[in-house]
Amino acid sequence: MYVVQMISSSDLEESSEVMPDPDSSDDNFMVAYAALEFMGYQGSCATRKPRTIPIMTGIQWVERQLQDDDNCYNMFKMRRSVFQHLHDTLVNDYGLTSTREVCSKEALAMFLWTCGAPQSNRQVKNKFGHSTETVSRKFIEVLQSITRLAANIIKPRDNHFSTVHPRIREGRFWPHFKDCIGAIDGTHMHVTIPLSEQPKYFN
Repeated sequence: MYVVQMISSSDLEESSEVMPDPDSSDDNFMVAYAALEFMGYQGSCATRKPRTIPIMTGIQWVERQLQDDDNCYNMFKMRRSVFQHLHDTLVNDYGLTSTREVCSKEALAMFLWTCGAPQSNRQVKNKFGHSTETVSRKFIEVLQSITRLAANIIKPRDNHFSTVHPRIREGRFWPHFKDCIGAIDGTHMHVTIPLSEQPKYFN
């Protein structure tokens, strides 16, 4: 470490009576120059901006999960082949599209990741790096595509309901469900069960 010594005017007057040593003045000059250089380096270090850490984008994270079947299942609750087939089906037949900020594959991944855990919009924003407005809008777009897909898959085998399910014709059910064609998901039925079993029946 170099130290620069400050010289007062009285010291200069006393030293003026003695002839300076040429070698000594050169040494002092080099010491002062080195000290000034060091001070300038310290100042530039203080103002230098820290390096930014590269952040993985949402689609990069999705592609990494899709490279491993176990990771894909853990994150999106389906295997890679199922994910790809679902994606292609929604894009080709049910109106799922890519936009400038989010491609269709990332949109589907955000939807599945949200439903699988489940995750909040703010958690999806943090994971994929999109605004909450974009996250919400993309969720609705994927949901609408899946709803159109569901309409073609979830439907009765007999559109005219001309037959009665065999289970309903069994002796213990028939008096209560005579002429019923089935039960719609979400139907509420009053039942009396032991207190210890009640949590299983809450909906």
